[in-house]
Amino acid sequence: KIKYVRSYLDSEAPSFLSRNSNRITYIDLFCGGGGLSLGVHHALHKFGFDAKLLLAADKDKKALRLIQHHFKPMIHSDLPIEDWLRYSVDLSGSEGAFVTHPEVCNPQINQFKGKVDLLVGGPPCQGHSNLNNKTRRYDPRNLLYFTMPAMAICLDIPIVIIENVRSIK
Repeated sequence: KIKYVRSYLDSEAPSFLSRNSNRITYIDLFCGGGGLSLGVHHALHKFGFDAKLLLAADKDKKALRLIQHHFKPMIHSDLPIEDWLRYSVDLSGSEGAFVTHPEVCNPQINQFKGKVDLLVGGPPCQGHSNLNNKTRRYDPRNLLYFTMPAMAICLDIPIVIIENVRSIK
């Protein structure tokens, strides 16, 4: 794996990144202390891009202060991310599906529609983890996973990176 990663980083810029602009804008939901943002900044810098964090969100205020200090997002919030969006999901099948088209109900967030290149985030994984024997599969935080694709749909974000545990599939 390390050889693959090294060869990838030594290669040319990925074709999905537009060379029309040197700046790549992104949003980091469930950002914690900024691990995904750090990876985004390093990778984009390697390919000659400038990464700009538009929005960072996490309920952990200490972690959010850390990401504010290092990445200086335009907007940061410790408010519940699920309150920014309105959508319904049908969970009756083997895969969840949106019943209603997701909508942003926060004007401060809605200003980013069509202006974000990348969405990254690490929604809570405790309820999906095989190491969790208490609330596994029934943890109410499991549904927060849907905020990632809902946000991408609402803001027309073309690329999404979600960090989570294997069993989320």
